[in-house]
Amino acid sequence: MLLKPNLVLALICIKLLIFASVIHSSRHVLFLGDSTIFRASSNFAGNHKCSITLTRSSRCGDYGLKPAPKRWPPQTCEGPAAFGLKNRGCRDCDGCNGMYLNCSGSSIASFEYIPLEFAVDLTLQTDLYETSQENVFKVYLANRSVDLIVTNSGFHDMEVCKSGQEYEASLRKFLGEISTFATAKSAHVIYLPMTRMMVSLLAPDNPQRSVITNERVQEFNLRADALCKEFGITYLDLHSLSSLIPDKLYSDVVHIGHKNGVYYRWVSQMVWITYALLLKQDHSAADV
Repeated sequence: MLLKPNLVLALICIKLLIFASVIHSSRHVLFLGDSTIFRASSNFAGNHKCSITLTRSSRCGDYGLKPAPKRWPPQTCEGPAAFGLKNRGCRDCDGCNGMYLNCSGSSIASFEYIPLEFAVDLTLQTDLYETSQENVFKVYLANRSVDLIVTNSGFHDMEVCKSGQEYEASLRKFLGEISTFATAKSAHVIYLPMTRMMVSLLAPDNPQRSVITNERVQEFNLRADALCKEFGITYLDLHSLSSLIPDKLYSDVVHIGHKNGVYYRWVSQMVWITYALLLKQDHSAADV
């Protein structure tokens, strides 16, 4: 079952009405997560004409942070786990390069994507903080304006977390750090849970077949949903949306269609609509 065109048109009309009433100034938007967040963020940037690249990081980009003299190795339920484990300061994902864009002329002032693949990520380390999250929030973004944070976790965590309880503990730390940062910046946070996975595309001899399952996806998502409620973070249920998508539209185990295809454009639109609704809610509460 696919969403009907009239429903899409109705949502677009609603979006335009909401935007006209609540978004009066340019916003600073941050996407923080894995390759699925990267795809959604690329479409988001395109939708808002964010074409002037100010900075772009490589797979092993350090964001101007001074690396720690001694590396803290990942423990249980921590990453990186593959390329980044063997190459200090590098990410597992090839192609998830960070970017910071100027979006003048739209309702977005600036846009940034920062790759983070694990709920507890040890790719970016300094002599001040052990995890990427701490260094991003407490050093790199400390003096920056941020109005909206869009993030996720889970796909890579399934490879390193032995149980749902371990994942929940890691995610609690991550969402706690985001919540503290967002509160200080008066920013909204939208969390995108894992979508349904096409596990049938895994090779029969793939050692990850025992840990990458849709049952674990749902368990991890339930724990993420509960933590989002606890921290006051908006949980945008993409798993339910992905259950409507035909198997043949998956391009691999995780990704749905082309990186610039209709699904990720749709996700980027849903994020912006959700943000507009949150702003509308803020304005309504202020008027009471």
